[in-house]
Amino acid sequence: YEESLNLDSSSGIPLSKFIDNWVEEVYEVLDEIFIKESERKIADATLTIFKTRHDLEIFKKKALYIYIREMTDCETPQLTRVVTKLKENFKEKYQFYYDNGYLTKEFL
Repeated sequence: YEESLNLDSSSGIPLSKFIDNWVEEVYEVLDEIFIKESERKIADATLTIFKTRHDLEIFKKKALYIYIREMTDCETPQLTRVVTKLKENFKEKYQFYYDNGYLTKEFL
């Protein structure tokens, strides 16, 4: 299903490829986005879920939060802050692509 969702039907890349590129980009700037080591640990666990999303059998938000909390030994408010930052970053990149039909090197 995911592979059939194009970001731009005429010249877009598959959503799956966009997500893969986004994950790689965020890993490159993880230290800039998240200053605290504990936040980087949570972001890494969250990005790992994105990278391995094809192998996941968990699809409920609450279950994913519990999974990440177990991986990182963090509290829910801290996890929520990190996920919110990642979500904002993703939405910004996706919106740029959606509006412009392409990604600049900055967004890959």
